[in-house]
Amino acid sequence: LCFIIITDIVQLLSKRSTRSGSRTNITGLAYDYEGGLYYVVNEGGLPYIYYYDLTSKQTTLKGQVYTFSDANDIAYDPVNKVLYVVAGFYLFQFNPSRMDPTQLNYWTAYRDMSGMTNIPSPRTVACKDGNVYVLARGYGNTELIRADVDLTTFTKLAEVDLMVENRLNEMDYDPTTGLFYVTDSAHRLYSFDETGAITRIDTVGGGLHGVGASV
Repeated sequence: LCFIIITDIVQLLSKRSTRSGSRTNITGLAYDYEGGLYYVVNEGGLPYIYYYDLTSKQTTLKGQVYTFSDANDIAYDPVNKVLYVVAGFYLFQFNPSRMDPTQLNYWTAYRDMSGMTNIPSPRTVACKDGNVYVLARGYGNTELIRADVDLTTFTKLAEVDLMVENRLNEMDYDPTTGLFYVTDSAHRLYSFDETGAITRIDTVGGGLHGVGASV
């Protein structure tokens, strides 16, 4: 298991990402399984998505995305080759191959989750086997919810004993262990499965602030 917690590298990415006079806040990243990282940046308006090549160390702006508000997290689905962004009550899907860095990019699909039972608000997101999973905060509990690539079928899988908050959690899935991994607002790392069984692993980096993670 290689779990990348973005701490020092986030400073480099911030320098490469910041436009003049803007406030930069990287709130999530996703490995593309081809040698690069997608990451989402809040700059005081609608967020931007960037791509960082781990070999060349070069950053490319993919474009600004229409998500109604600041982004909470981002995930990449290597099966369908799409990105997911969670923001507010919404789960958005974007196709990175069609994004234009000079224009505002609209979703290829999205779902307002506020109409679901318990009014869940998705806080962090990951992909597994061509499906997308979110940890969403409802009334008094955290729910693990799975959706298909078309964002038409949503299934509540389990309640997870973890507080998730806006822009303070990061989640990913490791196919080698069959587990999800997530950080909390105190920078603790946990693993859990689709039943909601959760195990605390350790505190990340001695409590250093991490704004993104990827397996």
